[in-house]
Formats: sequence, structure tokens, C-alpha cells
Amino acid sequence: MKPTLADVVKGNRALQQGMKLDYYAPVMKEATKIVRLNRAEVAEQTQKWKETVIGYVLGENPSFKEMLKFVYEVWNFINAPQVFLHDDGYFIFRFNSDDDKNSLIQQGPYTFHNRLLILKQWEPNFQMNKELTRKIPIWVIFPGLPIQYWTQENLGRIASYLGKPICSDRLTAEGERISYARMLVEMDVSQELPDDMLIEEEKGQYRVQTLEYEWKPVFCEKCCQISTLEENCEKAVKKKASEWRAKTITEQVIEKKGQRNVQEENQPSKKQGMQKEQNMITTPGQQDKREPEQEMDMQTFKTARGK
Repeated sequence: MKPTLADVVKGNRALQQGMKLDYYAPVMKEATKIVRLNRAEVAEQTQKWKETVIGYVLGENPSFKEMLKFVYEVWNFINAPQVFLHDDGYFIFRFNSDDDKNSLIQQGPYTFHNRLLILKQWEPNFQMNKELTRKIPIWVIFPGLPIQYWTQENLGRIASYLGKPICSDRLTAEGERISYARMLVEMDVSQELPDDMLIEEEKGQYRVQTLEYEWKPVFCEKCCQISTLEENCEKAVKKKASEWRAKTITEQVIEKKGQRNVQEENQPSKKQGMQKEQNMITTPGQQDKREPEQEMDMQTFKTARGK
């Protein structure tokens, strides 16, 4: 007979099931009773969890069973990690080795039910309720980055321009693909992602390095949510639609022409009425009358360009 949940947890509070605890007197500090921990044991326990990654799905809360299935089906190229579900809504993946962890991260990013799975290095003081999902790992491609820059320190310096460097992919680390470098960087996606960067070279020269992203998230300031597609965040789309941008020269010319037409319509006259009737027939005289308007457009065009 398959054991029930009650059978599984039965006796989990018995002394023999856990560890025997000793008494340690609290410490009095400034008339306040506090707990003083053994810092050496804290450091030792932290070391045990260094091969751990925190994961959560944007916009979805998968169950433990669903995530376990995902791990065994999608991450089948490494030894399956231990999976823990925290009550705050995030998962902890504990790997058998640092190689397994790095291999998993380098093969990313991953999606769960078409939603982005965020993977971050475990931090001792991580709190999901304070995670605003502003800083997330993003794979950045550096097309044509000179091969002489491909050292551990210099790649770290280049990636630090964008945020907190995490790692490069294996082909970059081993120099097996020299057309571009690829690095994983934790970036603040609430800010606009740059399209290029300046790298100082010899003799006071600077190289303009183009940047490409494997995906660009859309960030909504109001709900602090991220999406890989704009239509998944209605507020982000509305915000983007209302953002100011400089009008092009063509738009400025059309706008000024439209304003002039509106002014003419607001000042009707008999002459204009007669002109409308005459416009029914095309004559050389009409073409002559239209030429000043074309000249005006050109003048507006030059003015808009600052000439």
C-alpha cells in the first residue's frame, strides 16, 4: 500500500529523527538579550550551499511537481540537482558540482510555459519579497571584439560596463569561436540597455563596440514586472506609447503644413469658395499658384534642419 502524507511525516519531531540540541546562554548587550552565533559554523554552512542557484518564473508560480518534471526533462544534460521550494514562491537548485551549475547557466536562458525562468546565484540574505526583478542575468553578444581582449580580467572589465559580470560561455573562454564574445551579465533592466560602448585603446584612441542581446525585456515601472514580449504587459505598452520622442524632419513638415491648412479652413472667404470651384479643373495657372506652397514646404524643411 502506498504510504499517505500522514505516514511520511509521522514521527518527524521525534528526537531520533533530528539532531540533539545543546543549551547556549544568550548574550546581554546594552540591556538587551541577543543570540550570538558561531561565525565559523555559519561560514562552513554557507560554503555547503555555494553550488546553489535561486530560480523563479516571471508571472507564474509553478508547483514543486511541475518544476521537478521540468528539471528532469529539460536539464537532462547534467546530473539532476536537488530541488527545494520556498514558501515565498521561489526554488532553490542545489547542484552536485560547480561544473554542473556553470554548464546549466551557460546553456540558458530557459523558459517555463513560455515564461522566462530567472536563475541567480544563491545569496545568503536573499529575500523574495524584496526582489524587485530589476536586476536579472542577460546574455550579451560583443560582435567583432578583438581576440587580444579575450582574457579573464579584460572580459570582466568589459562586462562590468554593463553590470555585474557572471561568466562567459565555453566557446568564448576557450577561444573556439572568434567572431564574437558572449558573456552573461546581471543588468538593471529598469534602465535602457545600451547599443554600444567605448573601449579605451592605445594612444588615446577609443573603440566603439556594438552590443547585441539575446533578448530584451520590457520593464514596467508601475507594476515592476518584466516580459520578453511587450503585449504581455499592458502597462508597459501604454507607457511606451506615451513616451516622448523627437519628431522626424518629415513629421515636422507635415505638421506645419497641416496647421497652415487648418488656419485657412478657419478663415473662409468668397475667394476661397471660388478657388475650390476652380480646383475642379486643372489649368497651368493653378500649377503656378501651387508652386509657392511647394517652396514654403522646402523652406520649412530647411528651417527644421537648422539650415
